[in-house]
Amino acid sequence: MQRCIECEMPSFERIYRETEANIIKAVRRCKDLKTENEALCEENSRLREELEATKSELEKTREKLMLVELKKTALTKNDSKELKRQINEWVREIDESIRILESR
Repeated sequence: MQRCIECEMPSFERIYRETEANIIKAVRRCKDLKTENEALCEENSRLREELEATKSELEKTREKLMLVELKKTALTKNDSKELKRQINEWVREIDESIRILESR
């Protein structure tokens, strides 16, 4: 009994359909990845702006701290304690802001 080689070979039509289906999947995946990339680029831009704003705020706070330290010598002991408390509170707020930005 002789085997039919043509019957065992995949048909052109079947190969064409499989290839077409794979191309459609690839195009769909490419579109999804492009959309995801655009969203990530927007988020990255937004986070960079937030980081710059936080850096600016941090720099302003450091400048205020330097002014406070310059004025420190003229303050009474009670005033000095209150100032230290306020500075520590600002430092905690800055640290918390940095921690939040880093967690994103």
